[in-house]
Amino acid sequence: MKRIPVVFLALLGSLQAAVVLDFDTPGQFAANFSSGQSGPITQSASGGANGSGSLNLSGMNGSAATQQIITFNQAFSGDLESWSASIYYRGDALNFWQFGFTTEEAPALTEGWASQGNSFLPVILFASGSVDDGAIGFTSYSPSNPVNGGITDGQLFNIPGDLPSTNEWYQYSFAVEYLGLSQYSVEGTLRAANADGSLGAVLGTVSSTFTNPELAADDSVYLYINMYQGQAIDNFTTTVPEVSGAMLGSIGLVSGLLCSRRRKRD
Repeated sequence: MKRIPVVFLALLGSLQAAVVLDFDTPGQFAANFSSGQSGPITQSASGGANGSGSLNLSGMNGSAATQQIITFNQAFSGDLESWSASIYYRGDALNFWQFGFTTEEAPALTEGWASQGNSFLPVILFASGSVDDGAIGFTSYSPSNPVNGGITDGQLFNIPGDLPSTNEWYQYSFAVEYLGLSQYSVEGTLRAANADGSLGAVLGTVSSTFTNPELAADDSVYLYINMYQGQAIDNFTTTVPEVSGAMLGSIGLVSGLLCSRRRKRD
C-alpha cells in the first residue's frame, strides 16, 4: 500500500482542503497537535499501518494518570456547512474513548472529559464501547442543555458478532453537516483495518442529530482525540474549512508554475 506524506490538496470550489498526516515525517505530531497534558502520546518511527510511523499510545495503562487529550491545531468555524475526519486506531475497540470536536485548543481533563476551569467543554464525539459487547455511537455535551446535565446520547449501533477485545486495527471516520439553528447531523463509520494499512469490512454505521449552541457559535472549534488506552494511531485525515495563508501561497506558487509552463509551450 502506498503511503501518503503530509498532503494539502486545495478544493477551491468549497475553500476546503484535505489534510493527511501519516506520522512518517519526524515532527508531524509536535507541529500539528496541542495538548494540555504532558501525557504519554509520542510520535514513533514504527507501530503504524504497514510498519510505518505512528502516534504511540503504548504508555497508556487504562488509568486517568496516563490519559491524554490532543487537538489538531487548525481551528475552524463551528457553523461550517460540512466536513469530515478519520483516524486509524490500533487497540481494544471496547475501550476506544473519544474522537470529536470541541471549543478549546488545549483542553484540561476533568473526569476523563475535555474541560476548562473544571467545567466540561461543549463537544460532539464519536466512540465505541462495551455496550452489549460492542457498539458505536455519538454523544453531545452542551452546557446550555438542561436535560441529563447537558449530555445527549445519540443513536447506538450494536456491532453484529461483537467487537474483539484484543489489539486490532480499525478506522474511525465521521462526517458532520451543519443544519443551521445550532443543529448538527453526524454520521460515523467503524471499519476493520489490516496491518498492511488496507481497509476491511464496515463493522457499523451510526447517525444522529444534535443541537449544540456553544459549538455552533464558536469560530475556533478544534478536532480532538481523547485516549486512555491503546497501541497506536495512524493516518489522521480531515477536510478543513479555511485555506491558510501558507496554503494560499502554495496555491499561488502552483498557479504561477502552471502559467510559466503554459508560456513556455506557447
